Amino acid sequence: MSFRACARLFLWKVQWSNACGDIRRPHVHPICKRPARSPDTEALACAAISAPTNYTHWPCSCRSCGDRIEPATTDIFTCAAHALNAAAAADEKLPVGLRPGRCSRISRVPPFRAPSGPTAWLPPLYPYLVAGVFKWFGTYSNIATWIVLGLQCLFSALICPLVQSIGRDTFGDTVGVWSAWVWACFPYDAAIPIIIIWESSLSALLLSLILMLTLRLGKVTSLRGFLAFGALWSIAVLTSVALASLLPFITWWIWRQRKQAGLDSARFVFVALLVFFVCVAPWIIRDYQVFGQIIPVRDNFGEELWMGNRAGGTGEWVPGLHPSQNKYELEQYIRVGEIAYVAQKQREAQAYISAHPATFAPSFCAVMATSAFCR
Repeated sequence: MSFRACARLFLWKVQWSNACGDIRRPHVHPICKRPARSPDTEALACAAISAPTNYTHWPCSCRSCGDRIEPATTDIFTCAAHALNAAAAADEKLPVGLRPGRCSRISRVPPFRAPSGPTAWLPPLYPYLVAGVFKWFGTYSNIATWIVLGLQCLFSALICPLVQSIGRDTFGDTVGVWSAWVWACFPYDAAIPIIIIWESSLSALLLSLILMLTLRLGKVTSLRGFLAFGALWSIAVLTSVALASLLPFITWWIWRQRKQAGLDSARFVFVALLVFFVCVAPWIIRDYQVFGQIIPVRDNFGEELWMGNRAGGTGEWVPGLHPSQNKYELEQYIRVGEIAYVAQKQREAQAYISAHPATFAPSFCAVMATSAFCR
């Protein structure tokens, strides 16, 4: 695909994303239906450019009745502010771009908007990426929101040439070009980067890079590609742990392809895995120092398992039971700590699954099918 074609795909992707998300829509109070305002319009300016869902909202007040409007979920923005606060507390300096008085009120916010201590609830890279935007352009500022949403559109757009390359290497030029256009015009992916602030677009970009590199590692003789392979996988896992489920299968496929071609396979694959573990190790060591036990990147598996496997559960994620929105769950989380809270939820989920094995398999398959289509 030529540079001009890639540029056209990029512009189409960005324009299509902007068309699918109305970022100029003001935050409207759910009762009086009037535009909401922020208690500090300079610090919380993004409350006026919210997306169709509440993922990019933060607390603001109604112009007529004065009610506070709380966000609907724990978001990357909050975790980014928490990460920025941790970095600032290390040297007792205010982040660049923040005015005096803002840091104590805004950036010192834990993941669940309450004093809850250290966390490994999310992988670190994307919150730190957003924290970097906060550092240079202001916490919860208008320009910071535009930059983060723009980066997500950019990540999604850059997948187009990668999909074209994967299709070309696998099935030929025609399939590659059509695959890139299908990705560029796919409505769901066009809307996601502008609706929700999350790592979805970056994770898809990293996975596309990994797949493109995987198709070429079966034939190369240089060690450089395997070094990049291991580094890419570490970045991907520290962005979204779900991608780690593909690592054993992709590694096995590379080893098998190289062995069939008569190339050195074991040594090269070992180097790639070594680079991967070395790059992931600092975060695991951090978790061990903070929590006193080994945590594979994030620790909320037990809570997620309980969310779909409990009395009255259908396998789906229920926002109203999450500590970010449920006062009782948040109080329990703060009282016992993150590790104990997640362990307790996992024990409850395992007990429910053991008592209701007939309902677990159907709900599990339904969730997997829904996730495969929607995520």
